Amino acid sequence: MPRRTEEGWGDGVAANFEPSPGALAEVLETIGDAVYAMDRDERILFANRRALELWGKTIDDVVGRRLLEVFPGIADGEPYRAYRSVFASGQPERLETVAPALGRWIELDVRPAPHGGLVVVFRDIDARKRGEAALRDSEERLRQANELLEHRVVERTAELETANRRLAAQIEDRELAEAQLRQNQRLEAIGQLTAGIAHDFNNLLTSIIGNIELVEARPGLLDERGRRLLAAAHAAAARGASLTAQLLAFSRQQRMNPEPLDLNRVIAGMSALLDSTIGAAIAIETRAAPDLWSALADAAQIELVLLNLVINSRDAMPEGGTIVISTGNVTLGAPQRPHEPQPGDYVAVSVADRGIGIAADIIDKVFDPFFTTKEIGRGSGLGLSQVLGVAQQLGGGVRLDSAPMAGTVVTVFLPRVEIVVADPVRRARTAHRHRAVARPVGGILLVDDDPDVRAVAAAMLRDAGHTVIEAGSGGAALEQLDAEASRIDLLIADLAMPGMNGFELARAARQERPDLPVLFVTGFADMAQSEESRHETVLQKPFCAEELTAKVAEALG
Repeated sequence: MPRRTEEGWGDGVAANFEPSPGALAEVLETIGDAVYAMDRDERILFANRRALELWGKTIDDVVGRRLLEVFPGIADGEPYRAYRSVFASGQPERLETVAPALGRWIELDVRPAPHGGLVVVFRDIDARKRGEAALRDSEERLRQANELLEHRVVERTAELETANRRLAAQIEDRELAEAQLRQNQRLEAIGQLTAGIAHDFNNLLTSIIGNIELVEARPGLLDERGRRLLAAAHAAAARGASLTAQLLAFSRQQRMNPEPLDLNRVIAGMSALLDSTIGAAIAIETRAAPDLWSALADAAQIELVLLNLVINSRDAMPEGGTIVISTGNVTLGAPQRPHEPQPGDYVAVSVADRGIGIAADIIDKVFDPFFTTKEIGRGSGLGLSQVLGVAQQLGGGVRLDSAPMAGTVVTVFLPRVEIVVADPVRRARTAHRHRAVARPVGGILLVDDDPDVRAVAAAMLRDAGHTVIEAGSGGAALEQLDAEASRIDLLIADLAMPGMNGFELARAARQERPDLPVLFVTGFADMAQSEESRHETVLQKPFCAEELTAKVAEALG
């Protein structure tokens, strides 16, 4: 055992220790890194087991041969350039690179050997480098997503700021703007808001009204108190549907079905409804003009217009009185007020009362949405806005004459048409056919992305005796159509669905089934009156079971 000197144990051991070549080779064979050595002529002198494994070669394939003979394709690679650099400079180099001979990332450590050659140590780091690359790629995608999100936030913020500035400018300038332009801008703005909320709101109402009807159709489920509560809920939902209809009317976004009408017959047909609405303290007098022209109008919308006007007149006469409904043929010149129509021939219907009248300082505001002189709970301020919206959408207009304590006359002008009005008995029979319950068919494919609406519509159809196949998207519907082609006789599709909308679904379905009847359902008024839906059967949300089955009958012909 060597003795310790003043220089310490290490110097004594180092001075007397010389490892054998066999021991050194054994150590190099056991380490995890790949090691090989070459002489000045680039002849491989040694390669350990790990190097041979990574190369996929045997000791006889490499030892004693020149490097470029064993790996002829590496001369242009970064590892070989590092070898030449160390030969030239005598300085070690370490780098991470892709080895041409392996096609993988390696960590390379090249050092000059004592006798003029090189000792090369390398290890496989391909998994780590690919992981780092994947991480960088993920971080880059995240960065891009964040930038996109920030960009969209900036865009939306700018849009909101622009909208706010525009709204502020409209408010500041409205007293100076021409009255007709001001009214149109307000209606347009509210129409855009209405279009944005109509779909979801109508979906909710469809689900609520439909489920209430389904429960009401099963009287054994509820006691008397439960039926009263359910009736109250149904009435509230109906008011919500009515409010949506009013919004669509004054924003001119509702679906119209104009046809030649005899307004005298429309008014006569409403007499019972009007009498029951206004109560015993009010009398209604009708003055029907003889030889009245045919008016281009939507019967249902005109009924709503007259009902609104009569209710306003009733509320203006709390002590009772007489409401006069008159019709007449008129030829108008240039409009005197913003809401009057352009020159031409019109059929006029007016509603007059001797009530409290309207003050001069607010008479120009009465057509504004949500403006009302009634106390809270007596009106929404949408009645006259709806009247104006319906009249203007049909191509007509409105005139209002009033004075405090002298009463009010509201006259609605509707375009004249030179067409003979269809026989009312025949029209009633046609309407009855449309209201008839559709005969049960082989199968109805019902497609709606809203599960609540889909569920209630399916229940209504099944209660009517139909077989229903449900799908939540256009793609799922086409799969059902392929699988159940022989069972499906009618497609009912929501117009507004993500991915594939109702129009696109119908076109795809009719490529395989050109004769397939389609019933479109929508809560969007503008889609219901689009050019593509003009010749199709369309059901507007919210709907009840009777309306759904009637539309099914219409679609099936």
